[in-house]
Amino acid sequence: MIIWIVYQFYLSQMKEKLPIFSVFALIIALMIALGWSGATAANTWDILAYYGISRLNVISDQIAFGIL
Repeated sequence: MIIWIVYQFYLSQMKEKLPIFSVFALIIALMIALGWSGATAANTWDILAYYGISRLNVISDQIAFGIL
């Protein structure tokens, strides 16, 4: 939400503004993508290790999932 507040402050200094719904949707999509990046990396790592493509590193897997 800090990104949203900073962006709104930045928009208050500009003359042209984007539609508020599109800006809100973009910010929410960005926050969801950042929030799920750790779980996505951990799950991808587990799937690759299951099929023998990569080795399973438990500590790195826990760190990646902990980002979530």
